[in-house]
Amino acid sequence: MARIGKNIQKIRQIKNISQSYMAAKLDISQGTYSKMENEELGIRDELFEQIAELLEVDKKVIERFDESIILNNNIENVNDQAQAGGIYTTTYNYNIDPEVEEGYKKQIKLLEEQNAILQKQLDEMKKNDK
Repeated sequence: MARIGKNIQKIRQIKNISQSYMAAKLDISQGTYSKMENEELGIRDELFEQIAELLEVDKKVIERFDESIILNNNIENVNDQAQAGGIYTTTYNYNIDPEVEEGYKKQIKLLEEQNAILQKQLDEMKKNDK
């Protein structure tokens, strides 16, 4: 499982999840978790499955994760006339793995739902203060 640790690390960072959180959920120390991400320790299959579940991605996404695909800034169009005037117009095409994109969409939906709940609570608190 080459580069699995680094791939886990990158996905965890994209999802803004701490090593401490992952370690606590896996019932291991943060130091042990860090060594796994840094590929100083191997990752058992059952632990790999748990990590994939916590990151809400399929194990295949972790195995074939390629940062250059997700963050690939392919410049499609540069307006030469604008560039000559000191203004740069660039169009970027971001190629995102469909499974990773689906994970982002789920995360966005969850955050929107949480935001709506918090907004409703805030509105009720304001109403009660009047």
